[in-house]
Amino acid sequence: MSSTTPIKNLLFDLDNTLIDRDLAFKKLILYFLLLHNIPFSKEDIRNILEKDNHGFTKRRDFAHWFIQKYQTTNFSPETFYEWQIAKIAKFISPAN
Repeated sequence: MSSTTPIKNLLFDLDNTLIDRDLAFKKLILYFLLLHNIPFSKEDIRNILEKDNHGFTKRRDFAHWFIQKYQTTNFSPETFYEWQIAKIAKFISPAN
């Protein structure tokens, strides 16, 4: 029999109230594009954020779309998905 520690608190932030997830995601995408010397415009960023849909687009679907559109050779949709998970926390700050 294994012992478990009960969860005392669980917090969800589904509307960018506690953290500004949308800003963090935008910074993450800008970082990725700049890091990999992928040219982009303001319109590209608007399209990316629209496709992201405030995080409601399934992450793997978004990753597949993004890699197909920006055709980076270093990432598959799966590795881009994993990269996002590993890096997003660096760009999170409290919501104003």
